[in-house]
Amino acid sequence: MSLFKRVVKLLFVFGLIFSGIAGFNTSKVSADSKEVNYQALTSEQLKEINEKLEEMKNDINLQLSEGKEDVFSSRKVSFSDEPLIMAFNSVDNFNGNGFALAAQQKKNFSGYVANTFPGAGFKHTVSGWFLYGSGKVGNYDYDPDLTGPLYSKSNSTKANRLDDSVVRITSSGTFKALKYAPVEYTTKVVIELYGSGTYRVVTAKIN
Repeated sequence: MSLFKRVVKLLFVFGLIFSGIAGFNTSKVSADSKEVNYQALTSEQLKEINEKLEEMKNDINLQLSEGKEDVFSSRKVSFSDEPLIMAFNSVDNFNGNGFALAAQQKKNFSGYVANTFPGAGFKHTVSGWFLYGSGKVGNYDYDPDLTGPLYSKSNSTKANRLDDSVVRITSSGTFKALKYAPVEYTTKVVIELYGSGTYRVVTAKIN
């Protein structure tokens, strides 16, 4: 029998487009020298961002708990014209009769937090897969990926099996600006995988 596959794509598209706040301020680029001006986010702005991310996380998890497959949430921040966006999409692949063909089913997941300002952005992604069946989480795998050309990057990622039905993946990232020391951002993504074949966003933060 072929393995039933359920493909899930989770996109935390936190479009943190900080005009004149984080990243290159293109309005201040000299035509001759091409010098750029970089400013770090203030503690007040980071607090506002994470308050909005918490609202969006709760909104997404509520929609997922209602069995919705294509969910979306967005919030505006006071210092940017670009909203924060979180989206989730899942696609089920059944056989012709609409039944799963295997006792264990497979789900793929991918989530990220990002500052997407052109030229100065960074992204922290956690992706992977897990098998589930009879209310239990079977084998699983995960892979963190940190990107951003203007930063040195490091991460600490681990998975803990809380019980037979729950696995928690915790990934913490650090982005240090190479040129604009001591500017540094930390990110945290926590996802729980469940034996029911669902998963939930526990934490999504940028500090």
